[in-house]
Amino acid sequence: MPSNAHSTDQWPSASREADGVACLEALRDIPALAPFLQADAPRRAVMATAGNAPYLARLMRKYPELLARYFTNGGDATWQQLIETPIDVASSSQQELMRALRERKAQSALLIALCDISGQWSLAQVTQALTVLAESSVQTSLRFLLLRAVERGELAAVNKDIPEQESGIIILGMGKLGAYELNYSSDIDLIVLFDKNLLPYTGTRNSQHFMNKLAGDLVAREVEVINQALKSPARPFVAVLGGAKVSDKIFVIKNL
Repeated sequence: MPSNAHSTDQWPSASREADGVACLEALRDIPALAPFLQADAPRRAVMATAGNAPYLARLMRKYPELLARYFTNGGDATWQQLIETPIDVASSSQQELMRALRERKAQSALLIALCDISGQWSLAQVTQALTVLAESSVQTSLRFLLLRAVERGELAAVNKDIPEQESGIIILGMGKLGAYELNYSSDIDLIVLFDKNLLPYTGTRNSQHFMNKLAGDLVAREVEVINQALKSPARPFVAVLGGAKVSDKIFVIKNL
């Protein structure tokens, strides 16, 4: 285990020791991890993570190769490799893209948590990594939508491999996203702008209609999840509602 992954005495104790032990035993049966788990430091890492967060325990079992890379190369190198590995948007369907984005989000959650829990990363580094993940996800989604528009003949991209370049489209991240302060449970707030004189729109409608649809498609997955939760949620479920006023939450509460 590299020095930048931190020594055994910097990992916190497990509050759910039985969960940590169960996860450790399961990981020992995975060939990619078995050699690492003979040493004390990786065992403490697993116990501190799985023994305090069931979600992270599930992710360690699901992504043993990522955990092995963390033990081999440390957090910084593993993070750079993960976030810099491009998602194939050119040949992906929308379902395949969403699956790839969910996989990257889950892997990032595990890796960032390991660097956070170990003390390897400062709070500023943690929030920066979460923000970089959000930016990458938005950029990947935008590129996918623009490539599909090129295929439909609605956009004459200057660079067909990177259609967002010189497109006249600007996406601003507001609040915590813009300040590189996203935390584990943050939403992202976006403002989508465009210069109609630069947007290479070639469709049969108009550039405003195209951009309205583009902005809607960027949040379509979120709307789909919300609709599913309102119409036919898997029960039992937990809903957490926030905000200063109760009156504008009544409709949502009635539909739960």
